[in-house]
Amino acid sequence: MIGQRSLDFYKKFQNLPNVEILHPYSKLHIKNLIEKSSSIVTISGTSGMEALIMGKPVITFAKPMYSFLEGCYNFKDIENFKNDLEKIVNKKSIDNLELNNYISIIKIYGREINISITNSIGKFPSDLIKKNINKFVEIIQIGINLNDNKKN
Repeated sequence: MIGQRSLDFYKKFQNLPNVEILHPYSKLHIKNLIEKSSSIVTISGTSGMEALIMGKPVITFAKPMYSFLEGCYNFKDIENFKNDLEKIVNKKSIDNLELNNYISIIKIYGREINISITNSIGKFPSDLIKKNINKFVEIIQIGINLNDNKKN
């Protein structure tokens, strides 16, 4: 098991055309791959955020925290995917104002959390799990407060 998915999961994806799966310790740099790509497809990974920062469109199969940003498209169904893909790849540019605002908010209000620890209760010391959960709760409370302030 790598992360939360089995090795077979990654082997199946590796066999798809135009798919590049990097080993965690690969000498290849994700930045170079993104630069050479017309778009990035990810389940919900940080490579999607990196691609948006570099002005590349992203297709996700889950709803990552950045899924609302311009340039990020959530896969809905296979019937419309070919049409959607042509529109995504042929889009001339992505407006970075929304992205820049999002990054500014993260810099101000963000907290470092290790989601693997938070999702792996029993595999890590309880004090480390509690610390991560407390940071996660703190972020949610900040988000609620920001949302309440926005309404007023």
